[in-house]
Amino acid sequence: MGTSKPSSTIASVFKSVEQQLESIFKINPHDEEYKKEYSFRKKLNYISKRCLKNNRLIILLDSIDQLSKENYGIIEKEVFDNEILFKHCLFYLTLFEYRGISENELEDILSLDDKVLTSIFIKHHPPVRRFPMGLWYRIKYELKDYITHKMTDDISVIAW
Repeated sequence: MGTSKPSSTIASVFKSVEQQLESIFKINPHDEEYKKEYSFRKKLNYISKRCLKNNRLIILLDSIDQLSKENYGIIEKEVFDNEILFKHCLFYLTLFEYRGISENELEDILSLDDKVLTSIFIKHHPPVRRFPMGLWYRIKYELKDYITHKMTDDISVIAW
């Protein structure tokens, strides 16, 4: 992961991984079939099916938590001002990346995360501290090109 501002946004990290995989597996990024796979995860699935004969491709992004709030580049400023919220959302998505996580599970986990709740409820102290899902929907909207929806055990989940 890069350390300069342009190379340390999450979007640039995903783009860099994508380009490296295209180079390693000799994939033409202009190939019509490959271009149809618009999300990062779908491109990884394409590579897994075509180049690895359905074997799993595992990529560890171990420094994603080191992106600073001004370097993410894809999340709107008002959500971004809460660095703890954003990093914890990314952490939980990454933690449950293989199986995926339902939005209800994510809401429950974020509602139990004292660091997130403390960072959200600075001036307002509601009688019941529960994570406001409106904040997640803003993050989810901005991450729409990087996450995918799938069914796991008949439950709709999201994953990278």
